[in-house]
Amino acid sequence: MEACGCVITSQDERKVVERCGKFEDVLDAGFSCVLPCLCQFVKGSISTRIQMLEINADTKTKDNVFVGIKVAVQYQVNGDSQSIQDAMYKLTNPRAQIESYVLDVVRSSVPKIDLDNVFLEKEEIAASIKEMLGETMGRFGYSILATPVTDIEPNMEVKRAMNEINKAKRLREAARDEGEAIKIRSIKEAEAEAARTARESKAKEAEAARVALEEKARELEAAELASDEKGRLAAEAKATYHHHAWLERVALSAAQEKGKEAESARAAADEKAREAAQAHAAIDDESIELQDEAEEAADKPPAAAEADGGAPLPPPLAPKPTSALAKSIAEGW
Repeated sequence: MEACGCVITSQDERKVVERCGKFEDVLDAGFSCVLPCLCQFVKGSISTRIQMLEINADTKTKDNVFVGIKVAVQYQVNGDSQSIQDAMYKLTNPRAQIESYVLDVVRSSVPKIDLDNVFLEKEEIAASIKEMLGETMGRFGYSILATPVTDIEPNMEVKRAMNEINKAKRLREAARDEGEAIKIRSIKEAEAEAARTARESKAKEAEAARVALEEKARELEAAELASDEKGRLAAEAKATYHHHAWLERVALSAAQEKGKEAESARAAADEKAREAAQAHAAIDDESIELQDEAEEAADKPPAAAEADGGAPLPPPLAPKPTSALAKSIAEGW
């Protein structure tokens, strides 16, 4: 169809048209016409898809360890006419060109880094590759979309040694972690034991406090009972005091009555004594009179006495009491 002047271009490519060997135009997707009679021919086509190129670069690190670095370059031809013209006419083999630049960047940057840091700084390596390729391939109509470092493969012996180192490191970390775990477990157990001991101590303190409270309650109850007993004893003592006071008052009244009776008895005795004295005085007077009469009779001669009576006179008799008191006194005599 191109020989007839009819050209069909796919959606994912662009075609370059020359006229008499000189660049004429870029055909977009769809149907186009060329004029072979005017010496217009299709030079070729360029894909506009995103393409990827994997590059393996062998290099050594700063610590003289050889490693293989795999870089995946994702690139695409720009859609404008000038970029397509540059990609068609300026580069014969763009993949080889990209590979050479990638190798140059990798072999100039990795030797500055130690092996352990290569794995950490692969993002910086990828950024350096993208910056270099973007600047260089941009002049040929290509855009560099991404340049990720997909793999870093050290030498097998080095890799085995690194694995051993990592294994030992992991074992050390595991042992350290196990030691830390044992330490933490011991600390936790000690804390749990301390907490349990504290709880037991608090329980004992609470029990002691409860016992003390019970003892205090018993003491208060005993004190209350003692207070009640003291109150009862005080009441009894008060009652006894009042009873004794009453008895004292009664005794005092009785004593006063006895005193009055004694005073009355003494007055009666004094009166009887006066009566007795009076009776004694009367008896004495009567006795004196009788004695006088007896003496007068004694002084008279017997004949005269007989003449008077015709018989001898009897002896003088004791005077008879004239009263009961005098009689008692005479009987006492």
